[in-house]
Amino acid sequence: TVAGHRLACVLNDVDETATIEDIYFTFKLYGLAGFEAAHYCDDSLCVNMNHLRWLTRDEHLDETRARGQSFWGWSKAA
Repeated sequence: TVAGHRLACVLNDVDETATIEDIYFTFKLYGLAGFEAAHYCDDSLCVNMNHLRWLTRDEHLDETRARGQSFWGWSKAA
């Protein structure tokens, strides 16, 4: 679902006149720049483009830890 999340973020960033080439270029650009799709909704299967945003790896890890989560599911902080 990583590609699905990234595609949803890209579709949120481009306008309705974007060509498939524009979408593909933007998809690759964000990936090469090291950005990840992060969830507002905490549902790892969600691909709603309004629930996703771009974060760097470090930002994503910091936010995940702050919420008491891990990338492999919930890990309740004591």
